[in-house]
Order: sequence, then C-alpha cells, then structure tokens
Amino acid sequence: MYKRLTLSLAMLAVGAAMLAASGIASTGSANAPQGSVAKKGGILKASLFAGIENIDPQRSYYVPEWQYEWLTARPLLNFAHAVGARGYRLLNEGAKNYTVSRDGRTYTFHLRRGMKFSNGSPVTAANYKHTMLRVLNPAVGSPLASFLTDPASVNIRGALAYNTTGKGSVSGIQTKGKYTFIIKLVSANALLPTLVALPPTGAEPVSLGMKPITTAPHGLASAGRYYISKYSVDRSISIRKNRFYKALGAAPMPGNVNGFDYTIGTQQDQALLQTKKGQLDWPADGLPATAWGPLFAQYGTKGRARVFSTSVVDYATMNTTKGVFANTSARKAVEFGLNRKSLVKIRGPRAGYAQCSLLTPAIPGYKKCTAYPLNKQDLPRPGPWRRATPVTSTTGTRPRPWER
Repeated sequence: MYKRLTLSLAMLAVGAAMLAASGIASTGSANAPQGSVAKKGGILKASLFAGIENIDPQRSYYVPEWQYEWLTARPLLNFAHAVGARGYRLLNEGAKNYTVSRDGRTYTFHLRRGMKFSNGSPVTAANYKHTMLRVLNPAVGSPLASFLTDPASVNIRGALAYNTTGKGSVSGIQTKGKYTFIIKLVSANALLPTLVALPPTGAEPVSLGMKPITTAPHGLASAGRYYISKYSVDRSISIRKNRFYKALGAAPMPGNVNGFDYTIGTQQDQALLQTKKGQLDWPADGLPATAWGPLFAQYGTKGRARVFSTSVVDYATMNTTKGVFANTSARKAVEFGLNRKSLVKIRGPRAGYAQCSLLTPAIPGYKKCTAYPLNKQDLPRPGPWRRATPVTSTTGTRPRPWER
C-alpha cells in the first residue's frame, strides 16, 4: 500500500563527500598550514558511536552511511565536489551525457564505457537497471522507493505496482544495448536528475540479491573510487580504494587516502580525547555540542579546530494526493511560512530563500520559487550549476528549466 507521512522531514546530505560540518584534526596535522596540499596515502581512522543502520547500499538513509557511500557509489549523476553554492551543481558521473524527450517523460542516459567494479567486472546499463529494481523491490525495503513512485512527483512507469507487489516488471526502466539506460515517467518531472545523483542509485552487481544485505564480512563490490572491503556488524567498517576506478571524463572523485577504517561503539567524549592524542583522525558522527566552545577557545579556527561548510538539502515530504497538502496554497504556506532567520543561522545564506525543490511537486509558474539562490553574491561565478555536458533534444541544445 502506497503511503506517505503527512509531514516528515528527511535530511539528505549532498555535495562533497566525507565533509564534516566541523572537525578537529589529530596531532598529525597540527602544524599543517591552511591551503597546503593534502597528504596522500595512509588509512584515515574514524569512529562511530551508534554504528550504521544498513550496510545494504539501497537501504541506506542514515547520514553516517552516506558519508562513505558518496565514495563507494557511482550514480548516473553526481553533485560537484565543492563547498557552498557550487556543491549543488549536478554533473554527469556514470553517464557521459543524457537526453530528455520533448514531453519531458523519457530520460535516456548514455554511459561511460570502461567503468569497472572493484572486482574488475565491467559496469553496464544492466547494472543500473538492477539497482533501480532493488530500490523498488518491496523485499529490499529501500526508503528511496517512495521518491520514485509518487503519483504527484517522480513516478516511474510501472514502479508503483512493482513496489506494491514485487511481481512483474517495471516498464519504465529499460536498457538499450550495453551502455544505454532509459527511465520513463508517467508525467514529466524535473526532480529525477537529483534523485539519480543519490548514493542508493549507484550501479550494483546483478548478483546482489533481491533481499536486504545485512552482513558483508568479505566486503561489497562498488564502482566508485572506494569500496567496502570488510564489514563486521557493530564493530568495524573498512573501506579501500577501487584499483579499477577511472574517472573517464567525469570530475574525479577525491581519493588522497588509501582507505578508511571505522571503529564502531566509540563514545563521543572518548572520540574527542583520542583525536586530541592523535589516536583518531575523525569522529564521524560528531562531538557533543558543548565541546565546540572550549575547542575553538583552545585551538582557534585556523589551526587544529576548523569549520567547513557543507551542502545540505532538507526535504519536506507531504501527501499531495489528498488532504490539506493537495492544495497548492497550503504547500506554499509551509515553504514561505518558515522562520528564515533561524534557518540562515543553521543552514547558511541559501536557506534565506524559498526553493521549489523543497515542494512536492514543484509549483509550475511560481516565479519566486526557485531551485537556486536569488542573490548573485551567493554564486562563485555566473551559472556554476550548469552541467559540463548540456541536455540535448531533437530541436537542438538548449538549457532546460531546471538548469537556468
């Protein structure tokens, strides 16, 4: 049965992978000058207190899981590896380019040839199709399924029936040859490119079964820069470089270190002490809120304690098919009735402007509702959100509404 919560907030962290909102460096980097070249090699030691909820790539939805899955996944599109406004820029990743039909309902992705999983097997359109079927299969239980079966937003043809019963096929997910992947929607919706840039949509081996993956003692093959080499439930996660990874024209995924070792079950106060002593590089799920004042007082903000900006999108999920949020004015009221001053303090200057990307679906013709900041000062240079490879159509190359 298709259901949506009336109003639940789900935070989807997007942008530069493994970038903490604030962090304290271990003693090994205490004297590193600002702007110095990052060291290469070695294993970064990280800690988690609560562990992770899902090792399954299609089931993951928790921020600590996505922190490493940005490194392991190779989705069709990806967000720019940059901070601030540029971090919202969508770039071609597994797809070298894609086209959108005149009616806006068919997306055709042309894949980069030569991509490989960490086990050496090639990445083809069949792998992306298998990923999408895992997302939609009810036995897998992917949280992302509801974003692809929404009658009022992104709704892939045949996806809702498949997600309800787990039987049959999905007519809106197709392959054409080895390197062409096609998604067909019931109705046009410009949110699809954002959704296929999320980690759970990255290419997966077709051998990954239609049931939740709960253990991975020998790791999981991935097509991104890194892959999970070992996972011990509630104890540790080891991540290593995919030696077969090649950017192949995409923006190269950062990969200075050889790997990451997560230790699970470390208390936050213990993580702080270990970081100060140089025994730990990064407390991945943060530190106690009361720790930052003393840290900045002791180290300042240009030494071992530093603040990094992140790109974050907050989705307000509404039932737009019936009830109060079927009314467009009610949806506007939620977006435009928010306390913007408070949001700016939490999220930065971009949060000071209403964005239709937070509405499901976007309200056509509502000019004040934009997916990008209205103030030019928030942009590094004109048009940083445009893709390197523009969308093409049968009438020639032109910018689509969502990239203007």
